[in-house]
Amino acid sequence: MDEKENKVTAERLTGKQRCWRGLKYFLWVFAAIFVLVTAFWWCTAGINRLFWETNCMFWGIYSLPAAVLTGLAVLALGRRRRWHRFAAGGVAIAAFVVWLRTIWPAFECYCPWNPAIDTQFAPGYSEEAFSAVRPGMAEAEVVALLGEPFYKQDVHDGDGNAYDLWYYTADGKCEHGDYAWLGREIAIRDGVVLYAGRLVHYD
Repeated sequence: MDEKENKVTAERLTGKQRCWRGLKYFLWVFAAIFVLVTAFWWCTAGINRLFWETNCMFWGIYSLPAAVLTGLAVLALGRRRRWHRFAAGGVAIAAFVVWLRTIWPAFECYCPWNPAIDTQFAPGYSEEAFSAVRPGMAEAEVVALLGEPFYKQDVHDGDGNAYDLWYYTADGKCEHGDYAWLGREIAIRDGVVLYAGRLVHYD
């Protein structure tokens, strides 16, 4: 038996050892998913206590299949045959894609590659025109720039001041998921613009 054969024989694992190695890979992958998603939410949504408590368990459950498949794939990478490695790489990539496709819409996360994926815009709306809205502008000028909003709402602030909010966007554009959507609203009092707001709604 040559040196190569001795090395292969020495590296063969028992069933118990292989299960333990697979479990370790799974735990590492799941921990990595946990850290990455937490960092992502921290940067895009700003995690508060209620958000964490109500969503942590659920996205963790969604992450389990991806972590299991990726753990098995990494375990298979240690096999000697080349097709095992190709298959393992394919499973790992597929698991990651499925996880992305599932986790983002499941918790209405911000979609960085298509921020407006779940946003409906009022007819005549454009981001360029919205950027041109300034405090002090007359509401007739706003209509000339952006057209009529989706809807208007009467609002009273904490000091008892009343004004109207014009909403130029709404939720529900995406048919295959529920992502965060872009809010575009204009506050108007006595026919004059108070401010134009840009928001991201996680609901």
